[in-house]
Amino acid sequence: MLVIVTSHYTISSIKKNGDKLDALLASYPNVMLFLEGHGHYNEVVPHLGTNGAAGYWEVQTPSDIQFPQQSRIFEIVDNRDGTGTVYVTLYDHWPIVGDDADTLSELGRQLAFEDELAAGWDGTGPFGGMGELSDRNVALTFAIPSAIADKLAQIPSDGSITSVDALGKLYHP
Repeated sequence: MLVIVTSHYTISSIKKNGDKLDALLASYPNVMLFLEGHGHYNEVVPHLGTNGAAGYWEVQTPSDIQFPQQSRIFEIVDNRDGTGTVYVTLYDHWPIVGDDADTLSELGRQLAFEDELAAGWDGTGPFGGMGELSDRNVALTFAIPSAIADKLAQIPSDGSITSVDALGKLYHP
């Protein structure tokens, strides 16, 4: 099976044996993602594999409370060629309808922005946890081990399967 590992801490912030954890994850060909959020900003770091493994992607996601108040959606696709792609998409909470949720989202953004200013942001440097452009909406390709690819190939497919197909449609009153 393909493996996604989650942690609060980044690999580089694990002081005791973080390098051993990295080497362990990099040695398994079925590890594709390491997800974490300790630094509260957008970041994507490739980790090279060892012992013939392809490596894995480390993806840090920002805080829902601190600016830029974003979260991520992860969609995993079998490319049917021995590779897969993880589509990582950021989303914001924004007012939609004109109800109490609008007031709360506006207040949340205002407080997060004021925290950035109080922390010393002067309008010239990086803003909040947005990260670089290459750390935001990304498509991350990974190798699928042949035993797993063979099992996936047995699943009939006439085209792509989207998250809406797999998870159902969103409810809109």
